[in-house]
Amino acid sequence: FVEFFPGVKLIHLVRDGRDMAVSQNRNPLQYLNIFDIEEEHEIKAALANWCAVNAWARERCEALIPSEQYLLIRYEDICHQPRKSVNRILSFAGLEAANVESIYEIPKPNPTIQRWKKNREYFHGLDTSVLKNFGYPG
Repeated sequence: FVEFFPGVKLIHLVRDGRDMAVSQNRNPLQYLNIFDIEEEHEIKAALANWCAVNAWARERCEALIPSEQYLLIRYEDICHQPRKSVNRILSFAGLEAANVESIYEIPKPNPTIQRWKKNREYFHGLDTSVLKNFGYPG
């Protein structure tokens, strides 16, 4: 992809892998074999998958394209700091919004942010280094 579009700009949007792991969306579990994940517990398998996929994607982007063409942004930041996040995205993309105030109103706080804390027991003792590398405290 990068070979055909050398000036491509990529936005890597992540959401806390723990929130994703406790989500009702079980689709990522069908791809565990891509990263040889052999965890039997669904929540732990989903987190392992999130860690593998996002670490791989970040590593590939940082290796293949210049840093000014890659933006990592967290979903939680968009929800909690819409002005700052929208401005980062627009600046990165080289865009000026005609009605930026209306864009600031689009992101909303999401009550499912940190839903993983209701299931803390599944995350005790797990390696949280990948989460920390994406700005999520362990």
